[in-house]
Amino acid sequence: MSGGGIRSGAVSLGAIQGIFASHALLNYEFISTVSGGGYPVYGLLDRMLRDEIALRTLLRERSKYIRDVDRQAAFLGRALRSLAVVTEPTISVAMSWLSRAYGSAQPIYISNIHLSFTGVARPFFGEQLLQNARDVRRYGFPVPIFGTSASIGPGQPRDDYDYHFEDFFELSPAGSGAPRVGYFQSLGAEITLSQAVAISAAAIDAPPGNSQLPEIFKVLNIGLGGNFNARGKDGNIVRFYLADGGFTENLGLLPLLRRRCTEILAFDNSDEHPHPFQAWIKFSTRLATEEKGWSVRSELRSATGDPVPAQADAGWHLPHHIWDAQLEHESGSRVHVRLVKLGVSPQAFANYPPAVRRFAEKTWAREEKQTCRGAGLSRRCSFPLEATVRQSFRTDEFRAYRLLGSWLATQALQTDPPTFDPR
Repeated sequence: MSGGGIRSGAVSLGAIQGIFASHALLNYEFISTVSGGGYPVYGLLDRMLRDEIALRTLLRERSKYIRDVDRQAAFLGRALRSLAVVTEPTISVAMSWLSRAYGSAQPIYISNIHLSFTGVARPFFGEQLLQNARDVRRYGFPVPIFGTSASIGPGQPRDDYDYHFEDFFELSPAGSGAPRVGYFQSLGAEITLSQAVAISAAAIDAPPGNSQLPEIFKVLNIGLGGNFNARGKDGNIVRFYLADGGFTENLGLLPLLRRRCTEILAFDNSDEHPHPFQAWIKFSTRLATEEKGWSVRSELRSATGDPVPAQADAGWHLPHHIWDAQLEHESGSRVHVRLVKLGVSPQAFANYPPAVRRFAEKTWAREEKQTCRGAGLSRRCSFPLEATVRQSFRTDEFRAYRLLGSWLATQALQTDPPTFDPR
């Protein structure tokens, strides 16, 4: 489940519903998430583990959980709006002890993610430890992996920095760490589920020049990431800072390749600028040079053999939603990646769920001339082009994204993959 803020959170929740309804969720061993793609995974894990609720009860389309999440989607918007409050000097001083632990803005963010994606209001302290997520397999859920970006040393980096694949840090009950920093089996016992998803989605820790928020946030050490000390295999203490996983790899594919998964179903709900497949282009370009032994054997193509659109301005208007590629490791093992790309396909539009079609047509008519501001860019706001910087959806908006995600998952599971060259 890729990054993409609440847009990805909504689509990812729908995708999980669609996979579950197709009786396919048990086929997947891991669910790797980045940034907003982790919101619903956190919400489902929290409800399953804390309240011992079965997945079938949570994921039914008319369940109380789904109705509550649809209705409370607007709460997440309060997280970023509330960050302006903590910049007040008196409040910053009062919350400085939180800064030392994991950034004074993080508790606000955690609280809002919880309200939005668990369907219940509870304090954010004392939540279920990530270590206990080992039990998720008995609930029929894949082992979660929350992707983050690691930098050596305490505190947020002050200068521009470029994360590499070896900096992609996994937070998981199946083991946590990154090649550059090291791996720590015990770290999962020290980080709560809510911390894991908040750090993975810590866009406020963006490098200078890319952040949507004033530099004063960094000066005051107000962030959504976290400082950690962990004992390495050599016995020495390693100090590192974790931030948004999307800075390194916004699709969340790396942990699955490192675990030698052979079949990967990836939902790309990320930002489309400057190309609709920008996240994949960045990933595939860097894979061979930054991840030892890996190469792209076959670039993305549709089931009918079409290549990805070449136009940089194609935006979200796609000929197909379902794309396939093949990766290869120097050991000879091959990986089939099915990439489900969020967007609008005119060819498939008539088959979308009726509620999705109605919402799309309504927003296109109302917002045709409006623009959104995201990452310093002007763009149309029409569904599903919403800029990632917007973190608050109306109920009907959230539901439209969610239903589209469920439909996309169903289509991905029903479409046969293309035949790859065996040579």
